[in-house]
Amino acid sequence: MTTEPSGVLLVDKPLGLSSNHILQQMKRLLGITKAGHAGTLDPLATGLMVLCVGEATKFSQRQLEAHKSYQAEVLLGYESSTGDAEGEIRTKTAYLGTLTDIERVLQGFLGVQKQIPPMTSALKVAGRTLYDYARAGLEITRSPRIIEIERIDHIQFSGQKLTFEVHVSKGTYIRVLAQDIGEALGCGGYLTALRRLSSGKYHISEARTWEQWSEASTSWISHLLPTSTLLQGIPSLTLTPDEALALRQGRQIALLNSMDNEGLQLRQLWDQTGNLVGLGKVEGSVLISERLMRDN
Repeated sequence: MTTEPSGVLLVDKPLGLSSNHILQQMKRLLGITKAGHAGTLDPLATGLMVLCVGEATKFSQRQLEAHKSYQAEVLLGYESSTGDAEGEIRTKTAYLGTLTDIERVLQGFLGVQKQIPPMTSALKVAGRTLYDYARAGLEITRSPRIIEIERIDHIQFSGQKLTFEVHVSKGTYIRVLAQDIGEALGCGGYLTALRRLSSGKYHISEARTWEQWSEASTSWISHLLPTSTLLQGIPSLTLTPDEALALRQGRQIALLNSMDNEGLQLRQLWDQTGNLVGLGKVEGSVLISERLMRDN
């Protein structure tokens, strides 16, 4: 049986298509059977989608938890029932302040804070997405979630259009941020465009457009990034053949190196021929397998 390649594909998602649509079309186009995306983008958003292929899907959770950056466009002076262009738009008050005033207000949004997810989101409550409740005309009580807005920069303002780049933790809803900014400025505002620029260590400059992927369908493996790129920033540990076998058999490995005795820590695991074995965790002086690649 032929082993399916494993690794990471970076797609520049076009406007109007859902993340799942892109995933299914990429699987069909490239003949992939096992793949998943590491972070949803709404149909009205464009930009970086990280697709994990084959054995790389075992490590996609780390990418889901990665911090991300976006370029956002907010129209001031209006409100939307959904926080974006899909909702019912209502006119409020034109913004008459300056860019300096906006920059000062935006600085107040930096740091760790609580954010209430919007009703128009894929979060699930009692087994149903908030989207489903919203379509049925139901308003569900949502618990606030802890997020972090690390940085807001490249701020521009013209007419009533505000654009900026924002760097955030996982689970941050930019359309909620857009609404909150409009409220803080006293004029209202909603998100009119959103583009993901980065996810963890991956950047939109590395991604290929949908058209480019379509043209390269017969040579796509040359654009496949190594699975190990999902584990960037995690210290590495090289295993002997016996140690690798032991982990695959579900056994623990005793570590002699005292520098590893610092509590629970993740480690990239490699064999002596330079192949990724998987991800392990060091607990005290013991190495335990966390996620392992299939042994070919």
